[in-house]
This record gives sequence, C-alpha cells and structure tokens, in this order.
Amino acid sequence: MAQNAATRRYGLVVTVALLVGLAGCGMLGGGGCGPGETEITDAADADGSVSVTGEVTETGQVSFVVDDGTATAFIQRPGDVSEGDCVTVEGRTVDTSNMGGADVAMQATNITVN
Repeated sequence: MAQNAATRRYGLVVTVALLVGLAGCGMLGGGGCGPGETEITDAADADGSVSVTGEVTETGQVSFVVDDGTATAFIQRPGDVSEGDCVTVEGRTVDTSNMGGADVAMQATNITVN
C-alpha cells in the first residue's frame, strides 16, 4: 500500500514538472512568443507600419532575425536583444529582393523586449 502512494506521488511530481517545463516554452498556448498583431507571413503585404512579435533567432551588429512561427523577419536596426528573447518590433517593411535568408525585412522604429 505504501509503495502505491509513493508511486502516485512520484507520478504527480513528474507530471507537474513536465507541465511547468512546457509552460515555460509557451507550448501550452499561454504566453508564447508570437505571432503578434501582424503575422510575419502577412507583413510583406501590409500597407504602412506593422507590428510583429516573435523570438530572436539570430543577432548581428546592425540587425537581428525574428521568428513568430509563421515566417522570419530580418530587422534592420541594432537592438539590445539576445537570441531567445521574445520581442515586439514596430516598423515598415522594405524590399527584400537583395536580401537572403528571411521572408520579410523591416526597418524598425520601436523594439520592445517582452
């Protein structure tokens, strides 16, 4: 009987730890990183300013890449961001004909680390 109680407690602890781990990754649907107001996949077709939310996947000296799960955006502006940060970027889309690697390019006017 004592062994069954210990097994149930162990199972409960493992289940709670798994759920907490998944929630931290945004996999339970609450608080994930992106997409935001505009999905990156739709940003290229947007007229005027757009706001996208996603995870920083690459950083450079004057740019970084954001992935919201629908597509990637090349952000032209240095930001105080690190890989793995969840950010919201406001700005305008720009021509990507001479840029490779991202689905959309943006000139950022505002960057918020969430």
